[in-house]
Amino acid sequence: MTHQELGQQLKIAREQLGFEIKESAASIKIDAKFVEKMEIGDFTFLPDVYVRSFLKEYAIVLHLDPDEVLEAYKGLRKAPEVKHPPVQAPPPTPVHAPPPPPPPPPSRRRLTNHILMNPWTQSHSNHKLTCNRN
Repeated sequence: MTHQELGQQLKIAREQLGFEIKESAASIKIDAKFVEKMEIGDFTFLPDVYVRSFLKEYAIVLHLDPDEVLEAYKGLRKAPEVKHPPVQAPPPTPVHAPPPPPPPPPSRRRLTNHILMNPWTQSHSNHKLTCNRN
């Protein structure tokens, strides 16, 4: 028996008695949406202890044997579930640090000191640079 078949049995029993969903839900003091879920075979709406209690009360209202309904439900819980392949999360996107800021431009003083202290420029400092302007 499947979840849907158990729910179908509950629905057929309710319809044979001529009850509406709201009437049968009110008689066991639960919300009608829970009765609807049980009748479609969805028993995941609340923790198992509540579902079993609702099933037992609902079976009594529908003139079904509550022990048989609970045994059918217990058998469904023990049935092997279809296992889906595990969902893998995408690999984390690497977080790149921003590039370091560019070095500050050399100051005129540092540049001047570099030229004055450079041995190559000192050895060639006797040469005159001329510029021909017309």
